[in-house]
Amino acid sequence: MMKAKSELEFELGPPAPFNIGKEIGITFNDSSQIKFYPTEKSKDANKGAIIFDCPDLNSAEKIGRDKVNRLFNCMLITKENFEQLTAPRFFPLTSPKGQTFTFPIKPRLTVPVDENELESAKKLMETIDTLSDPRKGIILRSLSWFRRGAEANSEDEDRFIYRWISFDLLLALLENKGKTTPSLIPEFINNYMKTETIKLILNTHGSTITKLSKANLIGWNGAERSNGLYKLLRMQSSDKKDILTKTMLCIYEVRNTLFHKGEALKTIINPSSALLRDVFIKSLETFVESIK
Repeated sequence: MMKAKSELEFELGPPAPFNIGKEIGITFNDSSQIKFYPTEKSKDANKGAIIFDCPDLNSAEKIGRDKVNRLFNCMLITKENFEQLTAPRFFPLTSPKGQTFTFPIKPRLTVPVDENELESAKKLMETIDTLSDPRKGIILRSLSWFRRGAEANSEDEDRFIYRWISFDLLLALLENKGKTTPSLIPEFINNYMKTETIKLILNTHGSTITKLSKANLIGWNGAERSNGLYKLLRMQSSDKKDILTKTMLCIYEVRNTLFHKGEALKTIINPSSALLRDVFIKSLETFVESIK
């Protein structure tokens, strides 16, 4: 089947979030390209395009949309200090015959980007593509929900919910038949969180962990989540993985309080969401490294 060359242009801004001195871009294994044009040529916005082959124009819309979306989903993992996206925009798809289609994409960025960072996101995309269909599906769905958290206007409940769903999906990477979430969390942390990474997370989110230890969070079966974490913190020789495990079990109860009681714990839901974000990113990075 003859393939047609299509080009989908997209715009970030106004105002332009990037200061791009020269054209940057990446080329994928299938020869498709995503590129960004210099800021001075884009005036009040950053402009870019994806150029790709497609078997017909009817399928071109999905191909272009998915590729651009996946790049930005992966950048949420690979790029430092990048965690917020904004409202959808519409972009034209052009073909050699001059036909035009429009569809929504949400790739507006608020931080600078360079070609090396685009390459990191591309490598993550291509590594995910090597997974078996079940595991690939888990990762793609978890990234999709994680991105919804980045797009959420609210910094509290919505973002926390989306990030929890993202993390919960990653638990499916384990053999989880018949297991509950509280029993999967310790196994997941043991398998996919490195000790040095855990230490960094504990140091970064120390105040959040302290708040969780004093929040009087109790499981449906009477498990004293906060008290268990509090006791562990008082033991200076405590294993770091145990501390993170009990912290995540506390966040699980923050989730249960919101989902089953309709109560958002305002003082801890935002910092819990930030901690959850870092655990999601670092555990996904560790998983990807294990399959290279």
